Amino acid sequence: MVYPTEIFDLILSESARQVLNADLKPNRIEYDTRRIIKSSNTLFVAINSIDRNGSDYIIPAFEKGVRNFLVNSIVDLPEEIVSNSNLFYVDDTLAFLHHLAKIQRSKFEGKVVGITGSRGKTIIKEYLYQILVSNDIKVDRSPRSFNSILGIPLSILSMNLDVEYWLIEAGISKSGEMKLAEEMIQPKYGILTKMANDHAEGFNSAEEKLKEKIILFNSSKWFLGEASDVKEIESKRLVRWNAKHNFNADLLKSFFEALELNIKLDIHQQDISAKWSIREGVRSGEIILDQFGNDIKSIDVALGFLVSRSQGKKNAVLGPLSKIEQKYEIELIQQFSQLYNIQFYLIGWNNQVDNIENVKCFNSNEVLIDYLTNINLDGSDFLLKAESNSLLEIERYLDANIHHAYISIDLDAIRQNVKFLRRQVKDETKIMAMVKAESYGAGSEEIGIFLQEEGVDYFGVAYLTEAIALRKRGITIPILVMNIDADFDLAIKYQVEVLIYSKRQLNQFIKVLEKKQIKSYPIQLKVETGMYRLGFTYDEVVAIMPILNSDQIELKAIMSHLRASDEVIDQSHVSSQIDQFEAIYELFKGEEIERHILNTSGILNYSSYQYDMVRIGIGILGIDPSDSFSKVLIPALNVHAKLIQVKAIKTGDYIGYGIANRAKKDGFIGIINIGYADGIDRRLGNGNWQVEIENNTYPTIGNICMDFTIIDVGDNAIPEGSEVNIYSPTNNILSMSTLLNTIPYEVMTSFAGRLSKKYMQE
Repeated sequence: MVYPTEIFDLILSESARQVLNADLKPNRIEYDTRRIIKSSNTLFVAINSIDRNGSDYIIPAFEKGVRNFLVNSIVDLPEEIVSNSNLFYVDDTLAFLHHLAKIQRSKFEGKVVGITGSRGKTIIKEYLYQILVSNDIKVDRSPRSFNSILGIPLSILSMNLDVEYWLIEAGISKSGEMKLAEEMIQPKYGILTKMANDHAEGFNSAEEKLKEKIILFNSSKWFLGEASDVKEIESKRLVRWNAKHNFNADLLKSFFEALELNIKLDIHQQDISAKWSIREGVRSGEIILDQFGNDIKSIDVALGFLVSRSQGKKNAVLGPLSKIEQKYEIELIQQFSQLYNIQFYLIGWNNQVDNIENVKCFNSNEVLIDYLTNINLDGSDFLLKAESNSLLEIERYLDANIHHAYISIDLDAIRQNVKFLRRQVKDETKIMAMVKAESYGAGSEEIGIFLQEEGVDYFGVAYLTEAIALRKRGITIPILVMNIDADFDLAIKYQVEVLIYSKRQLNQFIKVLEKKQIKSYPIQLKVETGMYRLGFTYDEVVAIMPILNSDQIELKAIMSHLRASDEVIDQSHVSSQIDQFEAIYELFKGEEIERHILNTSGILNYSSYQYDMVRIGIGILGIDPSDSFSKVLIPALNVHAKLIQVKAIKTGDYIGYGIANRAKKDGFIGIINIGYADGIDRRLGNGNWQVEIENNTYPTIGNICMDFTIIDVGDNAIPEGSEVNIYSPTNNILSMSTLLNTIPYEVMTSFAGRLSKKYMQE
């Protein structure tokens, strides 16, 4: 994001020590090298976290052209960076940003609204912003979901001092953080949104989490809390309200009543989302849909996301602007157009940006679509940026999801799941992410790119074709192929490690190495410990030791697989396998060879056997087959369809295939565009499963068809076109696998073929 020049003057005056060797011209702050937009104008802040050391990214940032750095005092930097950069040394970079935010907050004379809770913070903030703007009240807000202990100071430093209201949201992950947030935000008024069990692993109880949340309002004049959420809280500053019909609408109405602000309260239930929606197009490359605002901050962040992500021709479609100063958006568009050759298509901007290179204006979506029909869009990635659904026709034109049924994958949930699993193992333990079988239905390549950025150490795949696809998409970390007995030359070409599980396979591999005159190549060894699938027994390992000790092979690790890692009552199975595994490892005593045996269930139930590396698979998507950790893992995958027709039925009418399925009463049925060819098991028909539409569930009726599923919507004539969720909090993947007498893995990998994938990310 762009920051006022005064912020950099503030940094210069407040940092304890500076080394100035280059022109000081930053107007951006970045802490993630992937988001560096204009390197010469960027101040890179090296932030340390549980997962990463910010100092490790100073050199990559310098190599990208950054010459301004905010770093911790203890960092020892190469002479090239010291001699050619502006360096601001502080004791703790994150604490320094908090210090700057407090100074900036003290300068603001308007009213600050602090927003926290478990769900809906960003959406409520956006509704508030739109209502205030529509009533000609000057207001600024924190961008998107910048609500972490890092996002809060960055938000405050970006805020406009010349407005009447600041809207700032605060999210926390553990006890103690909200005090830091409160000291920076100091809200005059507060809103507590819906409380839930999300992200509760950092707290001992729901009560502790609630008490931590309301610390934000310590100095507030008053704060709102829904009666059922705050029934145990006693405070003179608490204004209780009741959700009667619509949670968001009732909350906003209560807020403005408490504020005693006489404004027009026109609350539209439009589709506001704080997440990016990412998918492949049928007429173009990748489509990034962003429906969160269309102001300077939102556009800046969105264009930065496009630049950091797109490897093809970059295009941006921007919908009608909010009621704001338009000259800043035009300046921003010019910058991005010149720097990154982005082609801009502006809808409803009234030709205000004529004569700017790479910018075209259109009066409507239809006119733009007509224009695009005459252009070759192969390899062109599109950002669609607008409020609500104003670019829906363009999205449909570009979208590969012609079927209009799709799999959604929440990347933010995956990030939280990986963080949780990482906390279960030692810092020195490596993490191998299993992305085989399309990452259990979530898409290997997209998930691979995301997890590489999240810092996993290894990828594991079943077949070589999966590894090659990852390499072609730019994956550079080690990849282990677990099932290969041919095409070893391709494994060598793409520099992937192979898992050796038989002497025949080992001999074939050595022949390829000899033919290519390769003296040493890294492999891993699969050993048999009691599952009786693939792998060497103890005696077989003894027999091949001479080969393993030769110069032709670089043995990096041995691995095995637990047959009952989700079994916690009878632990004898795991103990027996561990004994065999350790006996085989003793054969390599004194050699630097790593070990790994735990999968997701093993990490959660038998973490003492984590050894040198663990393998995370289905847990990435928020599934624990033993169901012991379902409250802390976040489901990241759902399947969606569309209600394409609603019909009135009479008692006795036949429903779908067969003569046994007849309506038992008058009512309505709905037909949704997904069937057993898409992964909906036929056993889920005849009322055995319920789908979700707008938080209500509806049972199936009749048999599942190849292309369609019929649901009983009772007396509700639900609008055609409504989106249908196959899963809901109560009818989830685990409950479906139990119903079908199978395992979650089978359920998740069955949804494929015609269904496209849609990735969501904040």
